[in-house]
Amino acid sequence: GAAEADAQIGVIGFQVFGEYGKEPVERFEEACRVWRSAPAQPTGHVGGCAMMVRAEVFHTIGLIDEVYFAYGEEDDLEARARRGGFALARVNAPIWHYSEGSSERIRWKASILTMRNRIRYLVKNESLVTVLRETARVAHLSCNPFARISPGFAYHRRLRPSNVLVNAG
Repeated sequence: GAAEADAQIGVIGFQVFGEYGKEPVERFEEACRVWRSAPAQPTGHVGGCAMMVRAEVFHTIGLIDEVYFAYGEEDDLEARARRGGFALARVNAPIWHYSEGSSERIRWKASILTMRNRIRYLVKNESLVTVLRETARVAHLSCNPFARISPGFAYHRRLRPSNVLVNAG
């Protein structure tokens, strides 16, 4: 496949439907109907819901950081893979991901994990300026009653599982 053709490709993702929000299943069904091949295209991010990782990546950078448990572990893995000299690619093979399948039952826990893991990722992988800016952004989206969030975006829904006054407390 695609990874065999280029030894620098360390992580391969797919064309994911439903990953970041609720979307009509008809888009996924149409992608399945028209799909014929899976050429690899370079990408900056691969969704953790479905990825293939070359064993050499783990030998070079280590395993997935278990502290994450959920949310952000793929971002950390990908950042470390890029620093280790590996590329990320995506193939257009369609897959469906039932976004927030289990987190809807544990909304507070999902919110805490989302915030904690985003900050952990930043501290491990970004500059001090980015850490400060993005941590302030997480706090803003989570707690500011006037912050605009996108209810169609799963990351935003997890950051604000309840009303803003409860989140800020």
